[in-house]
Amino acid sequence: MFYLSKFLKFIVKNNSIFFGGIIFLLCIAFFYLTFYIHPSGDDYTYAFLELKSPFIKAYLDEYFLWNGRYFSNFFVLKNPLTFWFNNIYLYRFFVIFIQVSLFITIYFSLSNFSSFFTKQQRVLLTSFLFLSYLLLMPALNEGFYWYTGMVTYQLAIIFFLLYFHFFFYKQSYLRLFVLIILQAMLIGSNEVSMIYLVCFQFVYLIFSIKNFRIDYYILFFTSVCFSFLVLFSPGNSIRASYFEGVSHQFFHSLMMTILQVFRFFLKLNEGFILFFVALVFYNLIPNISVFLENFKEIRILFIIPILLFMVLFISIFPAYWTTGIMGQHRTVNFAFFVCIPFMFLWFLLLINLFELFFQRLYQKIKFFVVFIFVVSISFTRNFQGMIEDIYHLKHLKFNNENNQRYDFLNNHKKKDVFLKRLKTHPFTISIYDLDIDPNHLANIGYQRYWKVKGKVFLIPE
Repeated sequence: MFYLSKFLKFIVKNNSIFFGGIIFLLCIAFFYLTFYIHPSGDDYTYAFLELKSPFIKAYLDEYFLWNGRYFSNFFVLKNPLTFWFNNIYLYRFFVIFIQVSLFITIYFSLSNFSSFFTKQQRVLLTSFLFLSYLLLMPALNEGFYWYTGMVTYQLAIIFFLLYFHFFFYKQSYLRLFVLIILQAMLIGSNEVSMIYLVCFQFVYLIFSIKNFRIDYYILFFTSVCFSFLVLFSPGNSIRASYFEGVSHQFFHSLMMTILQVFRFFLKLNEGFILFFVALVFYNLIPNISVFLENFKEIRILFIIPILLFMVLFISIFPAYWTTGIMGQHRTVNFAFFVCIPFMFLWFLLLINLFELFFQRLYQKIKFFVVFIFVVSISFTRNFQGMIEDIYHLKHLKFNNENNQRYDFLNNHKKKDVFLKRLKTHPFTISIYDLDIDPNHLANIGYQRYWKVKGKVFLIPE
């Protein structure tokens, strides 16, 4: 018992080191799986579009025939598969580059609070926010392990962070120019980031109307102009025609969106990670109470839940309105990135408001906080999926099966190709496998990119 007591005291004394170590190891585990990803779905489709015709034609076709994402379409078409035929290592490098860039940008954006936190504390906070995003995001495989998803949504998050970093700089022509460029990139990446930015510019303009500043009006005007390029692109009209009869049903869209908002709000608090770490951070970082003085007004406790509802609503409602279904969850990933810091801040404010009660609670559990932290993480589905993939070597089996498929495709291009279904489907790694129907988009993507003379068939099991 003496040694156990001594060990527990050692943990309490070095809680921040243990916390940092666990967070670092988990981030490394998630990064590690990136070395085993493979292209799938739209990766092949867009690579073929760019390879079969001049880039400018493929780019204009996307804008005029499919969607108005004038910025992310550039990266989607110019994906790594077009530079060097089926170079998996280059594909992985680009994905890892965006992942690392996202981490660095989060840290960079926290430099706005350098007067409250030391560099070490900002690194710890960055690592926690980054890890929370990985643990809680609704579509981990499409959000973190798929090139097309990364350049459409995660790149937009990087621009999003940079935009708000420079937005609060001193007024200057250079700052205004940088913000307009970032607006163009952010709005042209995806529709969700477009709506977020226009709403922010409008609300900020309204609340600052007494303090007239011409740059706020310019930024709102330019954000609307860039949004028109997306909304009124001919491609959006063509894509909308595929959903006639099920789209534009207001009450159905509203009801389903509200249900989904509650669903994802529960997901946002999965494992009580954000609350528990807020409690620990509040007691481990001395300056955090000073930082919270900027948000002391009691009304903020009511404003943040409303803001979370609005952020989730904005990311979900357009999908139901335009298609009648929720579809993929990549758009909600973006919402979660915005919601996580606000949810974390809300818990910190709650702990600060009832400081005495939560200090007593922390004193009772301080010997076990590291253990409770690990347990809370283990309740998240993304953690369970990541551990399961690594423990059962699913990433290695998946990698081997794909490499065998590539070898077969390289040697059988002159006729119809019959491929086996991939037996291993890791939870973390994105894969759109082939379909029984040879005319399915996944099959056509394989057939065209690999230049198979016939069709690509999936062998029935």
